[in-house]
Amino acid sequence: MVHNAQVGLFLVTLKEAISNGNFVVIQREKNNEFLALTGMTPQERENVILSLRTNDYMSGLEEDRGNPGEKDIWKFKKKYIGRDIYIKFKLIPIEDGFYAKCLSFHEADI
Repeated sequence: MVHNAQVGLFLVTLKEAISNGNFVVIQREKNNEFLALTGMTPQERENVILSLRTNDYMSGLEEDRGNPGEKDIWKFKKKYIGRDIYIKFKLIPIEDGFYAKCLSFHEADI
């Protein structure tokens, strides 16, 4: 079970990685379609991510389907302009901190 403090630490680490330029949104069709459908800019998407709080947490430390055995996937749901947005992340350790990957950013269908 993940405690609120762990979610808070994850968010601090995520936001630090973003501020250091160690961040990428994976270019998946569903992610790109969401931006096109809503007219959201990449900067607005980043602002939504930076606004995440512990109460937006859905689940975390789930297994990475691309790397079986690694439990490092975090999921959030954020209300934005009347839509529930599903956001999924992975933090990758690097020499001076972490590199953040946003794996999913689209309308929640769960």
